[in-house]
Amino acid sequence: MRWFWTILFTSLLFGQPQYPADSLLASRSVPLIHKAGLLPIAAWQRLSYNTDLLNCQFYPSCSNYGAEAIKKYGLFRGSALASERIVRCSPFALHYHMETRAPFHAPDGRLIDYVTPAPAAKTNKSPWLASLLSALIPGSGRIYAG
Repeated sequence: MRWFWTILFTSLLFGQPQYPADSLLASRSVPLIHKAGLLPIAAWQRLSYNTDLLNCQFYPSCSNYGAEAIKKYGLFRGSALASERIVRCSPFALHYHMETRAPFHAPDGRLIDYVTPAPAAKTNKSPWLASLLSALIPGSGRIYAG
């Protein structure tokens, strides 16, 4: 077990930046505290990118999602977002995700789930009127809003 940790630590120190999290670790614009949160992600990418057994069912992969979330939202909120994503990536949840008919990433069939989702379509319908309608007749506000 000692050899495993030695090899892992050495590869993190002297490995070449060929994994996505490495570019964030090398960036001067990313604060040091965020880089501390990115180290486990970089270690995981070195392990998971070298085998097909650990493929993620989402696009971007969970490790890339976690790195983006930490970069964008900071260490604590980004780690919470990454943890929630890892829970959803359980192999036991694949059947559930297939039934939701979520959009797929065309080339390989993975589910699309970005850190920053695409903005919702703008509508001219009033949310206040939708709330009022729902208060009067449950469900009517949803029908009004579409």
